[in-house]
Amino acid sequence: MTDECVIAKGMQFTSKKILQRAVRMYFVKDMREFKVDDSNRSVWRLICRRHTQGYRWLLRGIAKPDGLWEITKFHPKHTCDMEQSRADHCNLDINMIAHVLLKHIEETQGCLSKLVLAWSTQNMALSGYMATLQHANPSTVVQWRLLEGRIFYFVFWAFKSVIDGFAHCKNVISIDGTHVYGRYDIKLLIAVGMDANGSIFPLAFAIAANESNETWGMFLTHLQTHLELVVDDIR
Repeated sequence: MTDECVIAKGMQFTSKKILQRAVRMYFVKDMREFKVDDSNRSVWRLICRRHTQGYRWLLRGIAKPDGLWEITKFHPKHTCDMEQSRADHCNLDINMIAHVLLKHIEETQGCLSKLVLAWSTQNMALSGYMATLQHANPSTVVQWRLLEGRIFYFVFWAFKSVIDGFAHCKNVISIDGTHVYGRYDIKLLIAVGMDANGSIFPLAFAIAANESNETWGMFLTHLQTHLELVVDDIR
């Protein structure tokens, strides 16, 4: 039912969740938007998102005694103007996107293996870049963490000149993280200090697969270790 994007009065679904998914798929494809007017254990009632402009479209699904959900009222003629929302459909949520993408991945042979291969290729490029940094800046610290020995997760680096120079900085460190936009959604973690002139003094960097307590913990641990910070506790 959901694959063909067909909705009609009298159709039955095994659960409310399946009904909702089918209706969302249908109206995203039809480029119409709806608003939930009533939703509980026995009723799911929708109206046109632009009902205040006089559009009286309606869909209602109810729970039957046997546990199925049935569309008992449906006006298929949905005439509101959708030009302004073609690029931003309000009913297209993350769960629906995930459902479509996961199904596509399952149907595409080798898709996952190609993704892993792409990550591995990217790892090789990043590894070569770090090796070049260490060659041009002897004693530069680089710390890696890979998943299953080949999938990138985290890399930390700090230049030797920065490590030596930190001894002449003020006892202030600021940390922050930012998105790295591109083919992969990764995060850049940064630590900076302040030199004797009050200028920003870059201390250390890390690229992480995500920004989490774990990756920040690794970053701060390496920062403490290699800059020889004396602190009571790092969380």
